[in-house]
Amino acid sequence: MTVTHTEANDKTPLIRLIERAMADLAASRAVFHSEADFQHAFAWQLRALDPGTDVRLEVRLSSNTNERLDLLFHVGDDRFAVELKYPLAQASIEVDGEEFLLKNQGALDIMRFGYVWDIVRIERMIASGLATGGAALILTNVSQLWSPPRQAGRVAADTAFRCHEGETLTGELGWQGDATWWQNKYPESVHLGGAYEMRWRAFSDPEGAGQTEFRWACAVCQLGNDLAPTEEPAPTSHTVLTRDGDQGALRDREPQPTAPESTPPAASSDGVFPRFRDFMEQAVLPHLHLAPSARRLDGWQSGGNWAVFGLFFHDGAVWAVHADTHFATLQLAYDEILGDANSDPFITTVVDTGRALDLRPDIRERYPQRFKHLYVYEVPVRKQRK
Repeated sequence: MTVTHTEANDKTPLIRLIERAMADLAASRAVFHSEADFQHAFAWQLRALDPGTDVRLEVRLSSNTNERLDLLFHVGDDRFAVELKYPLAQASIEVDGEEFLLKNQGALDIMRFGYVWDIVRIERMIASGLATGGAALILTNVSQLWSPPRQAGRVAADTAFRCHEGETLTGELGWQGDATWWQNKYPESVHLGGAYEMRWRAFSDPEGAGQTEFRWACAVCQLGNDLAPTEEPAPTSHTVLTRDGDQGALRDREPQPTAPESTPPAASSDGVFPRFRDFMEQAVLPHLHLAPSARRLDGWQSGGNWAVFGLFFHDGAVWAVHADTHFATLQLAYDEILGDANSDPFITTVVDTGRALDLRPDIRERYPQRFKHLYVYEVPVRKQRK
């Protein structure tokens, strides 16, 4: 995966088209009422540049989820996927007699994560063959997004997701510091296959009250050596449990892929393995044999996946293992049991939705990662009886 910068000799046809569309749009529309207003105007401008361009809005990507793409358009044989963001700070603007009353949308950390998540989604669409290229486009009057942050005495939770001028977004990015509000609402970390240097361009600065200056930036994704095409996981009939119910502003927009087709059948009629060891030996290890290079049960590199890979009985309860769990954490627990059949590798913790299992502290010390990577949650009795 590569990223296109703004230098003339480094531009792809997609970034040239976006730059033309945004320049023409700025000349006719200095400000928008909402993200939907911006989305519609941008799509209209693409058609104005080339009436033959086939543009679709809010495209549903799969019958298995509600995940949608903001904009999909075709240019020749290419299919381009575009996600748009329009985060706002409070402003009151009047243009040609039309009043725009923009409301402060609040949390900067969620704005930043939301934009990074758009890049993740575009990369996945390209990798799965849904698009041949794509872009995550952001237009905003929130100056804190393009301005370098002030020096602070503590590490902000969203430090890795900052997208100010000159910042490069790449690799594994995760929440930092002591804040815990994001837990059970957003993934612990995401992975970007490309390197995206943020270049903010002027859009408009109409007269008015509040933050009236608008700028835009765009991360352009294209297929490269770091992002080879892959097949989407096939859907299964597994029950999907949520870690956070309906909480979280991005809950409905986050991809929720189901477990791979090669997920082995459960050992018992109710789908529950009698022990964690049985779950490992009959489900996880055969699955790893089929995909030896995979890091996670679902084969994905990053992002939350609430699909249930399997169930096992432990300590008087039934536990669901979510498909974004990493093989390495399960292997550590399994190795502990192999060394001592009477040893319990888990501790029980309390989370917003009930109880979860985590590695025993002495075992957790052997895992050289700052993220949990073990997502095992108690199945409520009412769900077990269905």
